[in-house]
Amino acid sequence: EVLASTNTRQLLIWRFNPHGAASILHAHTDWVEALAYAHKPAERGEHGDEVGQDSLELISAGSDAVIRRWEPASRHNPALFDHTTSDAGHDGAVLCALYCGAVECFVTCGDDSTIRLWPEAGPTAAPRQPQVLTEHTDRVTGLALVGASTLASVSWDLTLRLWQLDAAFDTGAAAGATHASTHVIQNAHDDYILSVAFSPELGQIASSSADQGVKLWDVRCDTDSSPVDADGEMFVPEGKRGKRCCGVLLGHTSDVSCVKWSEPLALWVTSSEDRTVRLWNRGGVQVGEYRPPGDGITALALDRCHGCVIVGTMDAAVRIYAVAPDLSGESLWPFELKLVQTNSGHADAVRCVLHVPERQLYVTASWDRSIRVWRAYSPRTGNGAEGADAADLGDAQAEEHDDGSDRQQTYAELHPLTEPKWLRKGGALERRRGEGGLRARRKIKPAEMDDATSKASSALGLKLLELETRLKATFTEPAAKPAPVRRARTSGEAGSMRRAASGREPSSRSVL
Repeated sequence: EVLASTNTRQLLIWRFNPHGAASILHAHTDWVEALAYAHKPAERGEHGDEVGQDSLELISAGSDAVIRRWEPASRHNPALFDHTTSDAGHDGAVLCALYCGAVECFVTCGDDSTIRLWPEAGPTAAPRQPQVLTEHTDRVTGLALVGASTLASVSWDLTLRLWQLDAAFDTGAAAGATHASTHVIQNAHDDYILSVAFSPELGQIASSSADQGVKLWDVRCDTDSSPVDADGEMFVPEGKRGKRCCGVLLGHTSDVSCVKWSEPLALWVTSSEDRTVRLWNRGGVQVGEYRPPGDGITALALDRCHGCVIVGTMDAAVRIYAVAPDLSGESLWPFELKLVQTNSGHADAVRCVLHVPERQLYVTASWDRSIRVWRAYSPRTGNGAEGADAADLGDAQAEEHDDGSDRQQTYAELHPLTEPKWLRKGGALERRRGEGGLRARRKIKPAEMDDATSKASSALGLKLLELETRLKATFTEPAAKPAPVRRARTSGEAGSMRRAASGREPSSRSVL
């Protein structure tokens, strides 16, 4: 904390908020919906030491249909970014973005039913033309990398498609050239498909839909083309390959807006319009459920270092939840979510959350047209209980904080506020009050001028005292009236005065 006093008799206190936005990025003219980043570590020499510096590039996109690129503005503050370039190409809002390191390109999709590949910018990057994937016939709502260079995409056209990105940048590929998908599943869901994710440990693709379910697809098992089913069942078009459905996650009561795979926890994590976040194990069995506050979930992400679940909500807040086994036995599920940090600052709903573990940052995009950068949660800081909203902790967590178990002390507890010596009883402040008060003022009389002058600590003080004395003498003592000046009268003036006194007019002779 920083304390300061002012000449208006106020005491100001500034407290550092570790959960506030470290920086705010403004460039978009409409809602911001998608974020992605590319990180390249520093090259290593023959002896294993780093040669040069690592690089980081961030892209953002949204309803203004512009891809904006950002680069770090300072090596000392990783939260600062500068807007470098802008790319246009989409004909509508951009809804999703990711980075493919195998082909060194960013991938975006949106309302115009296209998927666009944007080569990574930089002095060392080879010049390449952007590419477009155009087989979808409706809004593309989700992207996920399957392995190194295979892309999975889902759309409102009820299809799940797989693409080989390395083939899109083959030598001789012109800008805007068409590229075919390798695997297609038609009617993969009964309603709009909203999200897609991949689990490398399980070898499964998960797709979530407005039909309130999540389907799992085995990437190791291809299926042949099948005839079109008149009842709307899923099928594989002729000349394409498909994937086998190996499981379904059922339990949500409304649209499943997002699905993610948590590598640290080995769990599927889903969010829904029913305002719940649910956890599922490898076998597709639900093992956790939590209802965050905030009037609806608008974004879902995972902390890749600690396995925390990051939730963005309609109340413009970003909440971080730690997932832990339920040891109390009071919960209905084996796992429970505990609120450990709350980040507030956006003015509208948070639409995308991105974790950058190389910089220990969270980056969020919002409908308020801004991008905010936050310091990532770390259990070592011990700020979990301090940063969380007390109203959101719940009764069970409140009891845990009351007895002090499993909780690190906050900064205020480790460094309690103590009363300064001059404020204590018998201190300098009380002695000054006994002498007439802190605001007592006495005018310096002329008789005390010598004592005041002797106490002056500088030449400026002497001059001010001298000037004050002169001003007081000028404005307080009345000025003496000057004595009349008398002069001798001439003989003519004396005679005129005598005649005026007698009332006689002067004769013509006297005038002449």
